Amino acid sequence: MPIRFQHGGAYIADIGALRNQIRANGTVAHIQAIPVSHPLQPAANLTVFVNLAYQSNGALAPANASVYLVGIGNANGNWHFNIAGVAGLPGAAFPGNPDGSYNSLGYAHPPLPNITDATLSNAVAALSGYNGGALNAALLDSLARVIVAVSEAARFSDVSGGVAGVLGNAGAYAPNLGQLHAWGGHTLGG
Repeated sequence: MPIRFQHGGAYIADIGALRNQIRANGTVAHIQAIPVSHPLQPAANLTVFVNLAYQSNGALAPANASVYLVGIGNANGNWHFNIAGVAGLPGAAFPGNPDGSYNSLGYAHPPLPNITDATLSNAVAALSGYNGGALNAALLDSLARVIVAVSEAARFSDVSGGVAGVLGNAGAYAPNLGQLHAWGGHTLGG
């Protein structure tokens, strides 16, 4: 199951397939490798690793690292965020041990970086070429954008719609950090 950052319905269909896979998985931690592509980066080789664990029952605690992008992989290797209590994380830890939260990526306060077709293309290229070095500002922005476009899009229909709305054109989508922080762990596509 890929995530294709391309207009014309492929992206929305891919996010829908991811939501279905998450629902079918249930609460068990399962790290799923998902190839990510952008039509402006045909040579890019990027995989994201997402924990499919999800608790739909709001009366119960959310699953640990639920619907969380836990790492990335490319031709140079695999790297993961420092996430306590999740086994099977791919490859080595990112330098500096960020946990994958927006705070650890440099976004303690709004706004998150805008998402455009060009910035998603650049993010796919940058992360495809990552080789395990220090995470500079451009790489942190790329990680934040891909997290929004994959994990947050699975969690929120308006996020997937916002991202889909910029693919193949010059539009921009501004993710709402407050909304993303308030997810709560019990809805998909809400």
